[in-house]
Amino acid sequence: MISANTSEFSKRLGTGIILLICFGGAYLHSAALFVTFLVAVLSLVLFFEWPKLVPPTHFASTLTLFYPIMPFMLLVWLTLTYYTIDFYVPLYPFFVAWTADTCGYAVGKLYGAHKIC
Repeated sequence: MISANTSEFSKRLGTGIILLICFGGAYLHSAALFVTFLVAVLSLVLFFEWPKLVPPTHFASTLTLFYPIMPFMLLVWLTLTYYTIDFYVPLYPFFVAWTADTCGYAVGKLYGAHKIC
């Protein structure tokens, strides 16, 4: 019998592998396809996740759209500006985030006794 933690881990691992293939394939193909991928991810966040976090009827919801849109637009700018100059520069923000998350997870599993949240 598969435990709930194993099942959840399997789902996350499968999703991560699929997204990594889409991410890597789009990036290796062309800057335009990668930008399209980023815009698609932003659209998914704005239409499906953002309304759960900020009620659409609230006035501040229009102001808070700046929070998810700005980083994506900066990633688009970084890709369009540096993709042809240095192939790896647009990937640096992703490498930093992945490294920080992975190391934070590993340290938390090894040495963490109390959950932060």
